[in-house]
Amino acid sequence: MTNSAGTRNSSTVGRYVPPAVLTAREVEVLELMLDGLPNKRIATELGISERTVKARRGKIMRKMQADSVAVLVRKVYGCD
Repeated sequence: MTNSAGTRNSSTVGRYVPPAVLTAREVEVLELMLDGLPNKRIATELGISERTVKARRGKIMRKMQADSVAVLVRKVYGCD
C-alpha cells in the first residue's frame, strides 16, 4: 500500500493472508492490485512483463479461491 506521499507502507496484506498461501512476488502484485493499479503499471513498478503480472494475478485468484477482484478484496481484508 502507499501513503499520501506515494511511498510504500509496511504490508497490511500479511495480516490477512497466511504467508504460506502466496509467494513474496505474488504478495507484491496483490498489494498493487489492491491499490487499484492496472496490469501495465504493476509490471512497470515491479520491473516484470505484463504477461507475468497476468500470470501471477491468476495464481493469486486461484490460491485465494476468488472468482473476482471484489471477492479477493473481501477475503484479503477478512470481510468474507
